[in-house]
Amino acid sequence: MEKQGKVSVASYSNCIKFMGKSLNLTKALEIYRGIPDESTKSNVIVCNSGLSCLVRSGKFDSSIKLFHEMKHSGLTPDAITYTAFLAGCIKVKDSYDTALDLVQELNFRGLKMDSVILTTLLKVYMRGGLFKKSRELLSQLESLGYAKDEGLFETAISRYIAEPEKKDLLIHLLKWMPGQGYAVNSSTRNVILKNSHLFGRHLIGEILSKQRQLSKSVKS
Repeated sequence: MEKQGKVSVASYSNCIKFMGKSLNLTKALEIYRGIPDESTKSNVIVCNSGLSCLVRSGKFDSSIKLFHEMKHSGLTPDAITYTAFLAGCIKVKDSYDTALDLVQELNFRGLKMDSVILTTLLKVYMRGGLFKKSRELLSQLESLGYAKDEGLFETAISRYIAEPEKKDLLIHLLKWMPGQGYAVNSSTRNVILKNSHLFGRHLIGEILSKQRQLSKSVKS
């Protein structure tokens, strides 16, 4: 815990995490900013704990500001740092530009984009309607041998349903899925049909019917 009067990295990290889980963000930030030792303050484990609790609590703008503050103090971000931010981008409306900036920075630092980062980024792209980039990422994941994850599409679909103004993106996604070897499962299909009045019952029914037929032909 405490060695020769110096609080350990693990102690600070655990304390910040605890405050974050207790939704006491003010105290979590107070603990971080009160760390007297600069090397501890810029330690990536401590920084990730502070950033993650902000992102999980929906304080995405605050986490970005703190991220810049931490880098100024000497933080060298790792893959976990960027994964946390990209996960935050999924929750924030129209955040794909921020996601692209994060990916550029990640690549600039020479960090490897693992399956967690790639799938998280894919969710951001699909939510933003960036289907060309989504297709490229799907191909990249498949070439690396990662199994298909239907949850990626379910995330995007649920977001579009929550934002009816993105009707065109939902229609585009549903038409696009079969060509990538995907089809909505029964539970997602029921959710779409339940909300089809927002997007055009006849059109949605027609698209889902074609999607099911294409899915059956691929399996046969």
